[in-house]
Amino acid sequence: MSQVEALKRYHVTYGSRKRVFLCSASDVEPEIKSQFGIKKFRLQVFDKDFDDWVDIDGDIEEEQMEDKAVKLNVIGERDEVACLSASSFTSSSSSDDTIILAGNERDVPCTSDVSDSFHEEEKFLPWPNKFELHQDDVRRDILVELLKGGPVSNRIKSAVIQATFDKMCLFTVYPTTDQYNTAAKAVIKSFPNLAIKLPFCEPYDALKNALKDKFRNERRHMTRDVVVKKRKTSTHATTDEGERKEGADWTLPEGETEETIKLHIKELQKESTKKKQDKNKIKSLMALTFGERRRLVLEEKPPIAEIRGKFPTLFCAEQIIEDFSAIISWDAVSEMFYKNLDDIAAKIITYNTNHSKGTLRFLVEYNNFIQQLTEKDKRDATWTAALWILPGFLKEDRNFLFINSDDDVSSDVEINTPVITYTGDPLDPSNITIIAENEKCSTAASFPEAVLILLATYYVFNIQYNGKVKGTLTFLQNVLLQCKDKGKLPQKIISLIAKLQA
Repeated sequence: MSQVEALKRYHVTYGSRKRVFLCSASDVEPEIKSQFGIKKFRLQVFDKDFDDWVDIDGDIEEEQMEDKAVKLNVIGERDEVACLSASSFTSSSSSDDTIILAGNERDVPCTSDVSDSFHEEEKFLPWPNKFELHQDDVRRDILVELLKGGPVSNRIKSAVIQATFDKMCLFTVYPTTDQYNTAAKAVIKSFPNLAIKLPFCEPYDALKNALKDKFRNERRHMTRDVVVKKRKTSTHATTDEGERKEGADWTLPEGETEETIKLHIKELQKESTKKKQDKNKIKSLMALTFGERRRLVLEEKPPIAEIRGKFPTLFCAEQIIEDFSAIISWDAVSEMFYKNLDDIAAKIITYNTNHSKGTLRFLVEYNNFIQQLTEKDKRDATWTAALWILPGFLKEDRNFLFINSDDDVSSDVEINTPVITYTGDPLDPSNITIIAENEKCSTAASFPEAVLILLATYYVFNIQYNGKVKGTLTFLQNVLLQCKDKGKLPQKIISLIAKLQA
């Protein structure tokens, strides 16, 4: 051992307490005693050769600390486990942005793998061919409760999410959609009583979404070094009045640089001017430049007209929905929207409530209109009618969602928040267009498709819901898209959902 011991950065979790501190190998035990007030405890080191935890007798030897990331279990008087991720650290890597605690420690949020926070050359382990959450990955007291079967408490769920998060962080802190799905399925396979069955959802969907929230929240507390060069930190807008809705984190795709992204954008602009466009090429380049669009929208907040100038190929139904799917990390958005709409449309139409005279006249027209239609056309008409009368259930004005261009819109009217414009009769509309900030965002073949694009437009351009129809949009977001915001739903929406499900 050299005369001057190398300093290591340790991330420590002991029960619900989390700390980060800096010390040498010989000072690990004194630091644990000092930070957590533990007098008697034992340490275990994870042995990669045996794929198991091994007790450490006496002091931690330097040979055991050669790896850039070393995991230790600290089992104290309260029989709680603390997980330490140690990474090599040099004094030249410190900055005002990094969290280096030595003698003046403070609580910090947990991030299991922090080695990438300081050195670009440090790598995560490759994602395994078969991701599994073993019983050994879960705390002993939590495992006992899980194995009892039956319903599980929020405390148990949170502990399993933490354990899954810790294991996924060995491989990445930016999981892909497939990796989220794989991890969630693996957890449900190991612990079936964590499955939640909801209409049109997989049993693992709730857990997958909880993992996404966990990663998103933990990444917010990482140091700036975590995202240097390959990753960029996200600025999350609130949903307060006047501000735009929150978007997703962004990152440069593997192998891409800022310069290559600029070249891709130029190629998209060039392709948009062609009479015969290569749709496959556009789709591929739009996927590669997705992160740049999120950065542009969330950081610079330009007007939609400016976004159109940079990304002209974004302004069509297919691409807006594609970007929306990437933002919420949910595949098959359209299929889910139409399935849920089909499930609830007839209930909205037949629900007995005190409709306005205008709505009653519309329902009479609807009943007459569908008499001569095929079954498919009847279904589409029912979807349209349900969406048309829905705002009335929440005492909101549908004219802030649907505008008949023949009557209400002239060239000097500015349309800021997204709306659907059309000509003709609402049951048989023509020229359906989604407009925001007086810009044409997309056309649609039907009212149901237009409503889906409308919701996607709010997300893609990060626009706050119009307060005049906020309840209607929130209902559609939660019921048809299964997108849940933080916080409790307004009581009027909860009541309407309950009445329709009764």
